[in-house]
Amino acid sequence: MPALYRWSEGDVEGEPRRIGLPVADRATNSLRFHVWYPGCETELDAYDIPKPKGTDPFHPQLLVVPCLGFGPGGARLGYGGGFFDRTLRALNPRPVTVGVSFTHGFLPFLRSAPDDLPLDAMLTEDGVMWQRP
Repeated sequence: MPALYRWSEGDVEGEPRRIGLPVADRATNSLRFHVWYPGCETELDAYDIPKPKGTDPFHPQLLVVPCLGFGPGGARLGYGGGFFDRTLRALNPRPVTVGVSFTHGFLPFLRSAPDDLPLDAMLTEDGVMWQRP
């Protein structure tokens, strides 16, 4: 929460930064993003995951992507649904993607499939592991 508060204190080209949560769309098996703020009322999405209630959709500039594991060059081991890959292919411009995982989630032999989109950076409890140029 402190990082989210700090993030929201900044601005981009004079506009305040917004925080959002992904909302799963069962029809497209992809995600859309809605504004979220501390204390925001929520309701359940198509997969019974809490989502912001009655807030505006928006196009994120930065996505924090959960990872079960990660490998060299931006390879990501996700949760198996393909939601983030489908969503990233559809977003234009593509947001910066920062994976979050534990350091012990590094899998040196993990390689991305041809249709996987690599992450731009990886963040673990030890700090930033790598950033793509």
